[in-house]
Amino acid sequence: MPYKSKQQSQSLNVIKGRWLNGSCLSSDDSSYSMESSDEDETATIFFNLKDMIQISDIADLFEFCKKECNIRCLSVLLYLILRRFNISYEETHLFLKSIVGLTGEVVHKWANVFMNGNFVEFINDGRGGKRENCFYDVYPEIEVEEKAFAVIQCNQKAASFTVYDLAQFIDKRFYEINDTNKSNSDL
Repeated sequence: MPYKSKQQSQSLNVIKGRWLNGSCLSSDDSSYSMESSDEDETATIFFNLKDMIQISDIADLFEFCKKECNIRCLSVLLYLILRRFNISYEETHLFLKSIVGLTGEVVHKWANVFMNGNFVEFINDGRGGKRENCFYDVYPEIEVEEKAFAVIQCNQKAASFTVYDLAQFIDKRFYEINDTNKSNSDL
């Protein structure tokens, strides 16, 4: 599993902290009288929950779900639900904007793609992604040494540093790390 960026780990910690602090029940909550009917109690619970819901809580949950799922899928799901319950386009756009989802125009386009049955296009991310490891993914120590070499060479009084010198240095370090001999002197 890839490492999370600093921003991702900080946002997850904030979300966890907010929910851990807010989910602790006080002793007063458990001492309800049993005299009320089940219907009144259920209505009170739903009413209290509606009053407690804040946009920041929804945004936190949305941010958490974005880590697990594509933002496009989540935004389209929310858009379709809100539009199904006759919430206006403007209100839906403002809501999605407040929770840092896709904009109304973009999510409407993707909802049309999904509703018209082009599921493959909807799911396809189209960003290409990383297909294979680059040289510095395999040899990160060479990258560090190469940067240090370039800085040292650039700081010399006689600025005779060339890309060829850097290529020679990287080539030499590569063969030292792999403990092999170079068969041809050409790069």
